[in-house]
Amino acid sequence: MSNRDVIETISTTLSTSIATALGVSQVGVRALQEAEKAGPLLNLWLYQVLPNPSRIGFEPAWKKKDAGAAPPLALSLRYLLTTKVDTFDGHKHLGRAMLHLHEHPAIRLDDDEIVHVTLLPLALDELEKIWAGVQSPRRLSVAYNVDVVVLESQQPAPSPLPVLERNILVMPALAPSIDRLVITSTPGDKLDEWLAKAQRGRMAAALGDTLRLETSVKATKAIIRSALHKSEIEIRPTDGGTFPLDGGSVRVVLDPVSAVASPDGGAPRFIAGPNTICLELVKPPGDRPASRTNELPFMLAPTTTFPKEVTPGEELSLTSDPPPTPEQSVALVLGGVVVRGRVEKEGMVFTIPPLDARTEPYPIRLRIDGADSLLTLFPKDPKQPLRALEPFVSVVKGKPAEAKPEPPVAGESGGIS
Repeated sequence: MSNRDVIETISTTLSTSIATALGVSQVGVRALQEAEKAGPLLNLWLYQVLPNPSRIGFEPAWKKKDAGAAPPLALSLRYLLTTKVDTFDGHKHLGRAMLHLHEHPAIRLDDDEIVHVTLLPLALDELEKIWAGVQSPRRLSVAYNVDVVVLESQQPAPSPLPVLERNILVMPALAPSIDRLVITSTPGDKLDEWLAKAQRGRMAAALGDTLRLETSVKATKAIIRSALHKSEIEIRPTDGGTFPLDGGSVRVVLDPVSAVASPDGGAPRFIAGPNTICLELVKPPGDRPASRTNELPFMLAPTTTFPKEVTPGEELSLTSDPPPTPEQSVALVLGGVVVRGRVEKEGMVFTIPPLDARTEPYPIRLRIDGADSLLTLFPKDPKQPLRALEPFVSVVKGKPAEAKPEPPVAGESGGIS
């Protein structure tokens, strides 16, 4: 760090280096009005000093000379380089001085501190504010910024009082919580094997998958809610007790068979799209209600079976698991084309748009409330980017419509008389 005379040192170094580069005796360092009265052709005026926020109150531990010293003062210096005459000679000297500062943008101080000199673009109104109050003609000027200038404090900081007694208070968690949610499939699933090799995680779950909730609580039920629709279902352990804790985790299988009726009395029904899950703890004795953990979000993806071929203009009917509700948004993603559909009693209906009948098939996805159906195949090398390999659908041209006979015209043979 620099001493308290560093501002003077920087001003002297800048003016001296410019004068040496231009081959003149000196470069002035006066205020604008004083510089007009007498002095060299070029003048370098320190017109503003600002705090530098990048180093306020900070100094690396390995550079501290005294651990008890007050924090250093970090500054940025603003200079105005001005030529006294607006002639070719003044322009020449100003250009050479700017080139010198461009080629030598760093100043090394005595303690090996380095400050950087950069050209500071100023608009005409900003220059006018600097020249305001000067009773002389405006001269051609350029501004420079010098930072970071660090001044070492000479005032020692007060030492903290020593610790006389250690009082460590340990308190339990204020509320039960789930720390993390991990989506897994059945053992031997290709997707989980591929993601394990690629060190990636599942982004969405499907019915039949398992949600592994990292927690330490004993829970009697899991509550799953749709984030967009009014739907809540409960999943309870098969033995009717509490979920077993396996390595600090509770495993909840997304099985419609194990789901029980929702609290409002409706039939249990999973909803594709964004959902949340929480755990309900063992009910305490007395009239107090059972506590619940925090809710963690997850996406429930629909599963369906796609056809091998589609024809532009045809209406494609699909069913999914879980089935969509009439309020949900459904779409078919064909390559980069999103086809909006409608929900009917028998499923979803999509009208295939005009698409190019190309040799390469289109990757196809079903999207319900923003949740896409999952991939089925993956690259053999986990280092390759994750991309859709299946399912695909081929677009074929439809058969030409058969010509319908025109109705006979009245008065002609065979016509209506």
